[in-house]
Amino acid sequence: MTVLGGVGPLCGQYNVSLDGSPSTTYNASSSEANSGQVLFYASGLANAPHTLLLTNLGSSSSSGGPQTSLVVRQIMNMSAITPTMK
Repeated sequence: MTVLGGVGPLCGQYNVSLDGSPSTTYNASSSEANSGQVLFYASGLANAPHTLLLTNLGSSSSSGGPQTSLVVRQIMNMSAITPTMK
């Protein structure tokens, strides 16, 4: 499974959880904007439905920092999947 999206100065940290696993924190902050970066990758997945949870950590209004974005352009899975939106 591959998640493609944007990195740049207005992007920040996000959590990823796959199939209910504990979340891992990643950082999409970069000095230059690029919309075609791999934000998450997992291999060796069973040919079955999977649940992927992406959470933009942004910045809280109490921190005084700018709000950050998480830009997802495409989620690809090489096995047969049926996407659902919630």
